[in-house]
Amino acid sequence: MNTIIKKLSQIEEKSNKIIADGTARKQALTREYEERSKNFSENLAAETEQKLNALRSRMEQDMNARLSAQEQDALDAVSRLERHYETHHKDYVDRLFQTMIEV
Repeated sequence: MNTIIKKLSQIEEKSNKIIADGTARKQALTREYEERSKNFSENLAAETEQKLNALRSRMEQDMNARLSAQEQDALDAVSRLERHYETHHKDYVDRLFQTMIEV
């Protein structure tokens, strides 16, 4: 009977050790998972920030290029209007004067 109790005691000790080892392994896996999750989140945030900065930079360059093109178009339009005025302003004055004196 003592041998049976001794064997049952040994089995209980082994099962307690297995449970303790399983609990320790579970805790280790939980810490590892949390660390991996934290690293993934940090890496994802850094990568997202980097991509956003690159996108902002490209958009800013595109915006500046478009603005420069619009400024140049406006300067060209003003220049054309000034040339047109220089070549035709006498005609406009004459027509205006004729319109005024016809009344």
